Amino acid sequence: EANGGEVESGAGGSNGRDLLDLLRRTVERLLELQNIVKKLKGTSQKVNRAIALLHADADGSDWTNEQIAARTGLTLRSLSNLRKKLVTEGFEAAIHRKERLCPSFPKKLDGMLLRSIVLSILFFIPCDFSSGAEKSKEYFNAKVGLWYTVWWDSQERDPRFYEHHWVKETRVKPIKHGYYAADDPEKLKDDFQYFRRIGIDYLLLDDTNSHWNDAGNIAAHIDACFAVAADLGEKAPKICFAGGRPLIDGSADGMQVELDIFAAYAEKYPNETFRWKGKPLFVNFNIPENYGYQDKLERFTMRPAGGHTSEGLPVREKFELDRTGLYGWVFDVQYEPSEVYGITPGFSRSHNDLGTTMPPVSRENGQRYQREWLAAVKRKPEMIVISSWNDHAEETGIEAVELREKIPGRGEEDPFFYQKTTQGYLALKKGFLENWFYRGENESQVYQYRNNRLEKATDVDPREVVIVVPDDYFDWIGAGR
Repeated sequence: EANGGEVESGAGGSNGRDLLDLLRRTVERLLELQNIVKKLKGTSQKVNRAIALLHADADGSDWTNEQIAARTGLTLRSLSNLRKKLVTEGFEAAIHRKERLCPSFPKKLDGMLLRSIVLSILFFIPCDFSSGAEKSKEYFNAKVGLWYTVWWDSQERDPRFYEHHWVKETRVKPIKHGYYAADDPEKLKDDFQYFRRIGIDYLLLDDTNSHWNDAGNIAAHIDACFAVAADLGEKAPKICFAGGRPLIDGSADGMQVELDIFAAYAEKYPNETFRWKGKPLFVNFNIPENYGYQDKLERFTMRPAGGHTSEGLPVREKFELDRTGLYGWVFDVQYEPSEVYGITPGFSRSHNDLGTTMPPVSRENGQRYQREWLAAVKRKPEMIVISSWNDHAEETGIEAVELREKIPGRGEEDPFFYQKTTQGYLALKKGFLENWFYRGENESQVYQYRNNRLEKATDVDPREVVIVVPDDYFDWIGAGR
């Protein structure tokens, strides 16, 4: 590293040779990084530092510091120091943590120019993971949204709505947090960090029953969601709204009042608000004749949704659903080639006197959910929407639960099947997960991914999650098998 030396005029002579030598050594160091990662060669700290440097590639992996920290175990401070050490002290000091005895480059080139050259090569060229767990480019790059139910209350916080929602409306009990309140900050913090860790980009807060319903509890719970997201910063997904009840009830004025409320959240929490096509996303959950409704002040990117996406078939052309698609609720029909592909694990309101005109949609013990994920990954849409994380009344939730009674088409799969399946398919953007199981969609052979290779697996537990990948995925990732 040069220490502020002057640059001599001209590109030839010793300066040209110095530059070529610099480029050669920098490429050698990139290859050394890849060798350390692929072969896990060196101490665990050395391997983690190599992984961190490779994943800092802005045109390739382009991981955030939080993602790199989660992968390597390095703290954000350590990552900052590692970057600084690479620039100020050089490669050897950064990767091997040894004090350098002398400058690695002569002082004929200006320090700023040399830093630019080194960063251009080490940080901004795609890394070759052709035989590793990950690729520098994504197999699909959809934004991923998750519907999030906000009306739950615990028995301790509000016994009225605990009885009304958990006791009356559900046949399941969440495993990790039990009968929780949707404004519990610890529960929200746990959920939000988990969502970001597995690759969820944003939450669709389900405010489709009127913002001030449940004696103001829903509004208070939404306040808590934004407050926790603001505290977590980049560790939380972005947030947007789904609403529309006043319009269903025939009140256009009431709808504008709710939109004013939602716009106020976006103004108060600009960093926590999810934006789509340049504006905060608002999902208009409504009857088909209202799918085309727009905010008079044009503050949102509006997208329609209905109880079942099949309800939109009669107005498919009128509202250009083949362009926008429907963003929920039960995805029983997909609109091609719209920007969104929706995934629902199953559905039922035919219990506990909830009442519905629509028949249950069987989970098929997880097969439906996996089938929908495979189709979404193959289609590679702009947006993937999952309904839902935790609507356990209509039984669309993917949150791990225990069944309180027998439910047809459900219970043979592992309770965490839906969470694991979600994580596994989201990871396919980049590659495989260590020790996970995979098979091709038209193959019967199951493989386990270990040490940068797919190994044939036998006697796989039938409750084990096996990620079914598109036919071309094995070739795309380049993992040996």
